[in-house]
Amino acid sequence: MTLNLGEEEEVFENIFAHSKEFDQGLGKIRLGQGSYIVSKDGSGDFATIPEAIKALPTGGGSIYVKEGTYNNAASIAISKSNVLIEGVGAGTIIVNTTTNQHVFTIQSKSSIVFRNLKITAGISATGISMDNATNCIIDKCFFDAGYQAIAIGGNSSNILISNNQITTAFTAILFGDCLKSVINGNALVKSGAIGYT
Repeated sequence: MTLNLGEEEEVFENIFAHSKEFDQGLGKIRLGQGSYIVSKDGSGDFATIPEAIKALPTGGGSIYVKEGTYNNAASIAISKSNVLIEGVGAGTIIVNTTTNQHVFTIQSKSSIVFRNLKITAGISATGISMDNATNCIIDKCFFDAGYQAIAIGGNSSNILISNNQITTAFTAILFGDCLKSVINGNALVKSGAIGYT
């Protein structure tokens, strides 16, 4: 039995009309529905992470952030559940330019993933602040935070914090009212008075 998919010359329409291909250094990668690319050079769908978050469908999606420094004057609120924000590692730098604003804020959301980002917070701020969050992952990120790299509280649960490098934070990771969570394989470099609390 042979499966006939039509003539060889037939060209099928792209069912992911909004998706783009990009080169991550390992060949072309295509992001599908519910996915956006953020870039400083105009080659993506958006120039800022907040724009990409706002554009995601209600059910969430993926945001790939290309290499560059992304300055924000306000905290980036993750307003939807089921969101992946991924960069290229230390080359994707997310900065809050205000000394007392968190870089990312998650309030009552689930399944948020941060991967391969460098997160820089001001002297009185936190890199990632989560309250009442569930099933979230912070993996392979670099933190340069003045006060706290990561703060989790407000009855959060099932949080995985793994393989991150945390530099110059007074408190590296602060847990308060957090259940069933794992901290594994993180490196504290020049951390201040407190590591994990």
